[in-house]
Amino acid sequence: MRASAFSPLPSTPKIATSALEAAPKAYRQMGVAIMLLCVLPCAFAATLAPQILHLWIGKAIIVEQGTLPLRLILAAVALNGLYQIIYQQLILKGLVSSIFRINLIILAVALPVSLITISRFGIAGGGMTWLTVSTLQILLGWVFIRRAAP
Repeated sequence: MRASAFSPLPSTPKIATSALEAAPKAYRQMGVAIMLLCVLPCAFAATLAPQILHLWIGKAIIVEQGTLPLRLILAAVALNGLYQIIYQQLILKGLVSSIFRINLIILAVALPVSLITISRFGIAGGGMTWLTVSTLQILLGWVFIRRAAP
């Protein structure tokens, strides 16, 4: 099937697979870029969460109550960045249906976890939920890749 100008998706896995086979260095570079441009900045920003909130909003109550949620969200963003490496592997291995399954599981887990954590911990519960589902994404992605390994 030929991809139209408006829908390049049918040819994307083939292009990505041939690119990876031709240049595995590019895949490693993507991983390094994610670490340098997402994971490390998020970790750094998490350590500075109170200062960021103080500069951004300037109210002590926000700094006090917002530091933990901001740190949790930044950790979740960092994990989501790491998941992109696994996500690309799932696509390259032709496991697109696994991505759909992962997303369904995440939806099924996120709703009850968010109801419990938000009712118990307030706004920090949202960060806890996001951190939980980001961790679960990585674990599930790793399981699907391992299951498909020869």
